Amino acid sequence: MPRQEFFLWQVHSFTVRVALDIVDKLNYDLADPRRKADEEHGGILFGRIRGDKVVEVTGFEFLHSEHRRGTLYDLGARERQRVARYIGDLEKRPGDKPVGYFRTHRRPGLFLDQDDFALMNEAFAAPYDIALVIRPEYPGPPNAGIFFWEDGDIDRRQTHLLFPFDAKTLRTQGPVETSQDTPPARQPAIDKLRPLLNVKLPNISRPLVGWTAAVCLAAIAVAMLLPRGHSGRSSDNPLNLHVSRTGQALLVDWDRDAPVVRHASSAVLSIEDGGATQQLNLNHSDLEHGS
Repeated sequence: MPRQEFFLWQVHSFTVRVALDIVDKLNYDLADPRRKADEEHGGILFGRIRGDKVVEVTGFEFLHSEHRRGTLYDLGARERQRVARYIGDLEKRPGDKPVGYFRTHRRPGLFLDQDDFALMNEAFAAPYDIALVIRPEYPGPPNAGIFFWEDGDIDRRQTHLLFPFDAKTLRTQGPVETSQDTPPARQPAIDKLRPLLNVKLPNISRPLVGWTAAVCLAAIAVAMLLPRGHSGRSSDNPLNLHVSRTGQALLVDWDRDAPVVRHASSAVLSIEDGGATQQLNLNHSDLEHGS
């Protein structure tokens, strides 16, 4: 049996292993010209439970939306009831089980709305169920975020960790590991970052001079070079960039009231981990979230 590669999405004590071949297939299917490019689309995620708060995504199935609110993907009450019954039937079948819900996102920011939360409550209420939200980016690969249950609720305002929804990019930046029965191809990034968290903060004000339409949040590898717990706005840190460890992940935040942030329309967050570089495109709504 061929080995399968998985991207590791790790936040707090929750881990989602996303099969890279599924990332490729979902992007391919979303680009199908029969699906209107200006509409949101969504469906069911399939996979396995690998342990306490460890979910593996290995497949998907589209669910039709009547698009009652124009281009937005939303399922009405009757549609949600049908989905809940369908999920119950799928649970009884052999093979991979439903582990969550996905949809594309063509609105500002990246969040779950009330209809998403209603669907999660009615059809995907198990503690391990997740919601994957994918936001197309032009140019460049789409960004995505995962939402999960915590103490009976979901933080719907923003994802804990944004990542590029592109298999080639994920293979380069990691962390990626092979099938469960084989040793990981690469250790999670947090293990490599631990000895680097106390490196002196470099001067980041110079790259910001003259920037009005966009702000470079981390052209100097913020996840590697900012000291843990550093805070306080200064001439060396005009955005009050701050990094802290959150479970198995690193949380990067900034001062959303900083003038250069308030007047920016977009940003690029650049993270260097070893020899790999990840760049995330942020719009104004992302900057307003502050993390």
